[in-house]
Amino acid sequence: MNLTVFTSPDDRNPTSWPASTGEHVTVPLREILPILVDACLTRRAWIRDFQDEPVTLSADLYEVLQAYRFIRKASA
Repeated sequence: MNLTVFTSPDDRNPTSWPASTGEHVTVPLREILPILVDACLTRRAWIRDFQDEPVTLSADLYEVLQAYRFIRKASA
């Protein structure tokens, strides 16, 4: 199943989209983070559909996230 979301006329230009390698697409975090935050805050159903989807992170980003989680727990 393919889903294409057009948010503006410029989005209809597929040459501006990142290259796909089969089932995977690599994009900068800054491109998807605002979308994910908004979808989580507004409790979009599709977020639950993908909540168990594997995500690949760089090792350094993973370490930062783990440290942040630890600090956040400690301050709660």
